[in-house]
Amino acid sequence: MAVDSVSADNYAIYRKSGDLDCVLGGLRKAISIKKRTGSKTLINVRMVIMKQNEHEISAIECMARDAGADVFTIKSLNPSHGVIAKDEELLPTDPQYRRYEYIPGTFERVRADAICRRVWTMSNILSNGDVVPCTYDYDSEMKVGNVFETPFTQIWNSSAYSELRKRIYHDMQAIPKCSRCGVNFMLTEYRWFVKASDLRFGNRLAISVDNPDVEITRLTDKVFQYAETLAALKGQIDAIQSSIGWKMLERLRLLRNALIPESVYLRLRKYLLRVQKKETRV
Repeated sequence: MAVDSVSADNYAIYRKSGDLDCVLGGLRKAISIKKRTGSKTLINVRMVIMKQNEHEISAIECMARDAGADVFTIKSLNPSHGVIAKDEELLPTDPQYRRYEYIPGTFERVRADAICRRVWTMSNILSNGDVVPCTYDYDSEMKVGNVFETPFTQIWNSSAYSELRKRIYHDMQAIPKCSRCGVNFMLTEYRWFVKASDLRFGNRLAISVDNPDVEITRLTDKVFQYAETLAALKGQIDAIQSSIGWKMLERLRLLRNALIPESVYLRLRKYLLRVQKKETRV
Protein backbone atom coordinates (compact mmCIF):
# COMPACT_ATOMS: atom_id res chain seq x y z
CA MET A 1 0.00 0.00 0.00
CA ALA A 2 1.49 3.32 -1.09
CA VAL A 3 1.79 5.94 1.65
CA ASP A 4 4.12 8.70 0.47
CA SER A 5 3.67 11.09 3.39
CA VAL A 6 2.10 11.52 6.80
CA SER A 7 1.25 15.08 5.76
CA ALA A 8 -1.92 15.54 3.70
CA ASP A 9 -0.36 18.43 1.72
CA ASN A 10 2.75 16.46 0.76
CA TYR A 11 0.69 13.38 -0.03
CA ALA A 12 -1.39 15.34 -2.55
CA ILE A 13 1.73 16.49 -4.46
CA TYR A 14 2.37 13.02 -5.88
CA ARG A 15 -1.00 11.27 -5.42
CA LYS A 16 -3.25 13.66 -7.30
CA SER A 17 -6.76 13.86 -5.79
CA GLY A 18 -5.58 11.42 -3.10
CA ASP A 19 -7.05 11.36 0.41
CA LEU A 20 -4.46 10.51 3.06
CA ASP A 21 -7.04 9.88 5.80
CA CYS A 22 -8.87 7.45 3.52
CA VAL A 23 -5.63 5.62 2.72
CA LEU A 24 -4.61 5.31 6.37
CA GLY A 25 -8.11 4.12 7.23
CA GLY A 26 -7.85 1.48 4.50
CA LEU A 27 -4.44 0.40 5.82
CA ARG A 28 -5.76 -0.06 9.36
CA LYS A 29 -8.79 -1.95 8.05
CA ALA A 30 -6.61 -4.29 5.96
CA ILE A 31 -4.37 -5.02 8.96
CA SER A 32 -7.42 -5.64 11.15
CA ILE A 33 -8.88 -8.11 8.64
CA LYS A 34 -5.53 -9.89 8.38
CA LYS A 35 -5.31 -10.35 12.14
CA ARG A 36 -8.92 -11.44 12.47
CA THR A 37 -8.67 -14.06 9.71
CA GLY A 38 -5.16 -15.25 10.54
CA SER A 39 -4.02 -14.51 6.98
CA LYS A 40 -0.32 -14.92 6.16
CA THR A 41 -0.44 -12.16 3.54
CA LEU A 42 2.36 -9.64 4.08
CA ILE A 43 1.22 -6.01 4.18
CA ASN A 44 3.85 -3.74 2.66
CA VAL A 45 3.75 0.03 3.21
CA ARG A 46 5.66 1.54 0.30
CA MET A 47 6.94 5.09 0.01
CA VAL A 48 7.92 6.70 -3.30
CA ILE A 49 10.69 9.09 -2.30
CA MET A 50 11.06 12.64 -3.66
CA LYS A 51 12.25 16.08 -2.61
CA GLN A 52 9.00 16.87 -0.79
CA ASN A 53 9.01 13.82 1.50
CA GLU A 54 12.60 12.59 1.89
CA HIS A 55 12.66 14.10 5.38
CA GLU A 56 9.67 11.90 6.37
CA ILE A 57 11.30 8.46 6.05
CA SER A 58 11.47 7.82 9.80
CA ALA A 59 7.97 9.18 10.41
CA ILE A 60 6.40 6.98 7.70
CA GLU A 61 8.30 3.88 8.86
CA CYS A 62 7.19 4.49 12.46
CA MET A 63 3.61 4.94 11.30
CA ALA A 64 3.78 1.66 9.36
CA ARG A 65 5.22 -0.19 12.38
CA ASP A 66 2.68 1.28 14.81
CA ALA A 67 -0.17 0.39 12.44
CA GLY A 68 0.97 -3.24 12.37
CA ALA A 69 2.30 -3.48 8.79
CA ASP A 70 4.78 -6.29 8.04
CA VAL A 71 7.19 -4.53 5.68
CA PHE A 72 8.26 -0.97 4.88
CA THR A 73 9.92 -0.24 1.53
CA ILE A 74 11.21 2.86 -0.24
CA LYS A 75 10.98 3.06 -4.02
CA SER A 76 12.90 5.61 -6.07
CA LEU A 77 10.94 8.12 -8.14
CA ASN A 78 10.57 8.09 -11.92
CA PRO A 79 10.37 11.89 -12.35
CA SER A 80 8.48 11.82 -15.66
CA HIS A 81 4.89 12.37 -16.66
CA GLY A 82 4.58 11.02 -20.19
CA VAL A 83 7.01 13.14 -22.21
CA ILE A 84 7.26 15.79 -19.47
CA ALA A 85 10.31 15.56 -17.22
CA LYS A 86 9.91 16.83 -13.65
CA ASP A 87 13.41 16.07 -12.36
CA GLU A 88 14.12 19.57 -11.05
CA GLU A 89 10.73 19.79 -9.34
CA LEU A 90 10.62 16.34 -7.69
CA LEU A 91 14.15 14.89 -7.55
CA PRO A 92 15.35 14.01 -4.00
CA THR A 93 18.21 16.12 -2.70
CA ASP A 94 20.09 13.06 -1.39
CA PRO A 95 21.72 11.22 -4.36
CA GLN A 96 21.23 7.81 -2.72
CA TYR A 97 17.48 8.16 -3.27
CA ARG A 98 17.73 8.91 -7.01
CA ARG A 99 16.95 6.34 -9.69
CA TYR A 100 19.02 7.84 -12.51
CA GLU A 101 22.52 9.22 -12.98
CA TYR A 102 22.76 12.95 -13.77
CA ILE A 103 25.33 15.16 -15.46
CA PRO A 104 27.07 16.86 -12.50
CA GLY A 105 25.51 20.17 -11.53
CA THR A 106 22.42 19.64 -13.70
CA PHE A 107 19.09 17.84 -13.74
CA GLU A 108 19.88 16.25 -17.10
CA ARG A 109 19.91 12.45 -17.01
CA VAL A 110 22.86 10.52 -18.41
CA ARG A 111 21.67 8.66 -21.49
CA ALA A 112 22.36 4.98 -22.13
CA ASP A 113 22.65 3.20 -25.45
CA ALA A 114 19.77 0.82 -24.82
CA ILE A 115 17.30 -1.34 -26.72
CA CYS A 116 13.70 -1.76 -25.57
CA ARG A 117 12.88 -5.46 -25.06
CA ARG A 118 9.51 -4.86 -23.43
CA VAL A 119 7.57 -5.08 -26.70
CA TRP A 120 8.66 -8.74 -26.97
CA THR A 121 8.10 -9.67 -23.32
CA MET A 122 5.07 -7.77 -22.00
CA SER A 123 1.85 -5.90 -22.77
CA ASN A 124 -0.51 -3.66 -20.87
CA ILE A 125 -4.28 -4.03 -21.06
CA LEU A 126 -6.13 -0.90 -19.99
CA SER A 127 -9.50 -0.91 -18.23
CA ASN A 128 -11.33 -0.27 -21.51
CA GLY A 129 -9.65 -3.31 -23.11
CA ASP A 130 -7.07 -1.42 -25.16
CA VAL A 131 -3.77 -3.28 -25.62
CA VAL A 132 -0.69 -1.04 -25.48
CA PRO A 133 3.01 -1.95 -25.40
CA CYS A 134 3.80 -0.75 -21.86
CA THR A 135 2.78 1.42 -18.90
CA TYR A 136 4.18 4.58 -20.50
CA ASP A 137 1.37 4.53 -23.06
CA TYR A 138 -1.35 5.42 -20.54
CA ASP A 139 -3.56 7.16 -23.14
CA SER A 140 -3.52 4.44 -25.86
CA GLU A 141 -1.44 6.48 -28.31
CA MET A 142 0.21 3.25 -29.52
CA LYS A 143 -2.84 1.02 -29.26
CA VAL A 144 -2.55 -2.25 -31.22
CA GLY A 145 -5.97 -3.76 -30.46
CA ASN A 146 -8.72 -4.28 -27.91
CA VAL A 147 -9.34 -7.54 -26.03
CA PHE A 148 -13.09 -6.93 -26.01
CA GLU A 149 -12.99 -7.09 -29.80
CA THR A 150 -10.12 -9.49 -30.57
CA PRO A 151 -8.51 -12.32 -28.52
CA PHE A 152 -5.22 -11.25 -26.97
CA THR A 153 -3.21 -14.02 -28.68
CA GLN A 154 -4.31 -12.69 -32.07
CA ILE A 155 -3.38 -9.13 -31.09
CA TRP A 156 0.03 -10.27 -29.79
CA ASN A 157 0.83 -11.97 -33.12
CA SER A 158 -0.85 -9.37 -35.32
CA SER A 159 0.78 -7.38 -38.11
CA ALA A 160 0.00 -4.15 -36.20
CA TYR A 161 2.02 -5.35 -33.17
CA SER A 162 4.79 -6.60 -35.45
CA GLU A 163 5.06 -3.20 -37.16
CA LEU A 164 5.13 -1.42 -33.79
CA ARG A 165 7.96 -3.67 -32.61
CA LYS A 166 9.96 -2.88 -35.78
CA ARG A 167 9.33 0.84 -35.34
CA ILE A 168 10.45 0.83 -31.71
CA TYR A 169 13.51 -1.29 -32.49
CA HIS A 170 14.72 0.80 -35.45
CA ASP A 171 13.58 4.31 -34.51
CA MET A 172 12.77 4.42 -30.79
CA GLN A 173 14.07 7.97 -30.26
CA ALA A 174 11.61 9.34 -32.82
CA ILE A 175 8.68 8.24 -30.62
CA PRO A 176 8.23 10.90 -27.89
CA LYS A 177 7.10 8.51 -25.14
CA CYS A 178 9.78 5.97 -25.98
CA SER A 179 12.51 8.60 -26.03
CA ARG A 180 11.68 9.53 -22.41
CA CYS A 181 11.35 5.92 -21.20
CA GLY A 182 13.57 4.82 -18.33
CA VAL A 183 15.47 2.30 -20.47
CA ASN A 184 17.22 5.26 -22.13
CA PHE A 185 18.96 6.43 -18.96
CA MET A 186 21.77 5.17 -16.74
CA LEU A 187 20.60 3.84 -13.38
CA THR A 188 22.35 4.65 -10.12
CA GLU A 189 23.64 1.85 -7.91
CA TYR A 190 20.47 2.22 -5.84
CA ARG A 191 18.10 1.67 -8.81
CA TRP A 192 14.37 1.18 -8.10
CA PHE A 193 14.31 0.13 -4.44
CA VAL A 194 16.59 1.83 -1.94
CA LYS A 195 15.42 0.29 1.34
CA ALA A 196 13.32 -2.56 2.71
CA SER A 197 12.68 -3.17 6.42
CA ASP A 198 10.98 -6.18 7.97
CA LEU A 199 8.86 -4.52 10.65
CA ARG A 200 7.93 -7.85 12.27
CA PHE A 201 11.45 -8.43 13.57
CA GLY A 202 13.04 -5.02 13.18
CA ASN A 203 15.57 -6.28 10.64
CA ARG A 204 16.54 -4.80 7.36
CA LEU A 205 15.87 -7.23 4.53
CA ALA A 206 18.86 -8.22 2.43
CA ILE A 207 18.09 -7.22 -1.15
CA SER A 208 20.50 -7.38 -4.07
CA VAL A 209 19.04 -5.20 -6.82
CA ASP A 210 22.32 -4.80 -8.67
CA ASN A 211 22.52 -8.44 -9.69
CA PRO A 212 19.14 -10.18 -9.39
CA ASP A 213 20.49 -13.39 -10.98
CA VAL A 214 23.01 -13.79 -8.15
CA GLU A 215 20.30 -13.08 -5.58
CA ILE A 216 17.96 -15.64 -7.12
CA THR A 217 20.75 -18.25 -7.13
CA ARG A 218 21.54 -17.52 -3.46
CA LEU A 219 17.91 -17.83 -2.41
CA THR A 220 17.47 -21.00 -4.49
CA ASP A 221 20.47 -22.57 -2.73
CA LYS A 222 18.88 -21.67 0.62
CA VAL A 223 15.62 -23.32 -0.40
CA PHE A 224 17.44 -26.52 -1.37
CA GLN A 225 19.35 -26.50 1.94
CA TYR A 226 16.09 -26.23 3.87
CA ALA A 227 14.56 -28.95 1.71
CA GLU A 228 17.48 -31.28 2.47
CA THR A 229 17.16 -30.56 6.20
CA LEU A 230 13.44 -31.29 6.12
CA ALA A 231 14.05 -34.51 4.20
CA ALA A 232 16.61 -35.62 6.81
CA LEU A 233 14.19 -34.85 9.64
CA LYS A 234 11.42 -36.73 7.85
CA GLY A 235 13.76 -39.74 7.57
CA GLN A 236 14.42 -39.65 11.29
CA ILE A 237 10.70 -39.39 12.06
CA ASP A 238 9.95 -42.31 9.73
CA ALA A 239 12.64 -44.40 11.46
CA ILE A 240 11.17 -43.64 14.90
CA GLN A 241 7.62 -44.42 13.80
CA SER A 242 8.71 -47.76 12.31
CA SER A 243 10.58 -48.80 15.48
CA ILE A 244 9.27 -51.61 17.71
CA GLY A 245 8.96 -49.28 20.69
CA TRP A 246 6.80 -46.80 18.78
CA LYS A 247 4.48 -49.53 17.49
CA MET A 248 4.11 -50.96 20.99
CA LEU A 249 3.27 -47.49 22.34
CA GLU A 250 0.57 -47.11 19.71
CA ARG A 251 -0.97 -50.44 20.72
CA LEU A 252 -0.67 -49.52 24.38
CA ARG A 253 -2.59 -46.27 23.81
CA LEU A 254 -5.46 -48.26 22.33
CA LEU A 255 -5.47 -50.83 25.16
CA ARG A 256 -5.21 -48.20 27.85
CA ASN A 257 -8.60 -46.72 27.07
CA ALA A 258 -10.22 -50.15 27.44
CA LEU A 259 -8.68 -52.04 30.33
CA ILE A 260 -5.31 -50.89 31.70
CA PRO A 261 -5.29 -48.88 34.96
CA GLU A 262 -3.52 -45.50 34.93
CA SER A 263 -0.66 -46.63 37.22
CA VAL A 264 0.12 -49.72 35.10
CA TYR A 265 -0.06 -47.68 31.91
CA LEU A 266 2.46 -45.12 33.22
CA ARG A 267 4.97 -47.82 34.27
CA LEU A 268 4.71 -49.59 30.91
CA ARG A 269 5.02 -46.28 29.03
CA LYS A 270 8.17 -45.38 30.97
CA TYR A 271 9.72 -48.78 30.13
CA LEU A 272 8.82 -48.57 26.42
CA LEU A 273 10.26 -45.06 26.11
CA ARG A 274 13.59 -46.40 27.40
CA VAL A 275 13.44 -49.15 24.76
CA GLN A 276 12.72 -46.57 22.06
CA LYS A 277 15.68 -44.39 23.10
CA LYS A 278 18.03 -47.38 22.88
CA GLU A 279 16.76 -48.18 19.36
CA THR A 280 17.25 -44.58 18.25
CA ARG A 281 20.85 -44.52 19.49
CA VAL A 282 21.59 -47.74 17.60
